Amino acid sequence: MKKIAVLLIYATAAIACLAASPTFMVDASHPVGKVSPALYGLMTEEINHSYDGGLYAELIRNRAFLDDTNAPVHWSVVNDDSSAATIALDSNNSYNDQLTTSCG
Repeated sequence: MKKIAVLLIYATAAIACLAASPTFMVDASHPVGKVSPALYGLMTEEINHSYDGGLYAELIRNRAFLDDTNAPVHWSVVNDDSSAATIALDSNNSYNDQLTTSCG
């Protein structure tokens, strides 16, 4: 019996939501609250690199060469007929105390 009553309440609420046509009105001439002047700027969250499509450091895998201590994982050299290059990790030429590996 309880289940039927709960189902009836949910069905009534669903029908009421379908019948309603809610509106939202903003009257900018009558402010109702104050915002701190310390809150400024823009907060956004980039999801799946969907902004501009530019090359940001966050798009580069293993950008600090920290994935493996022996090889530059996710990095490779592209050689053609007129070039021959190699890639290796370099721990002697560190950027700072936290990023101790570079690539050369």
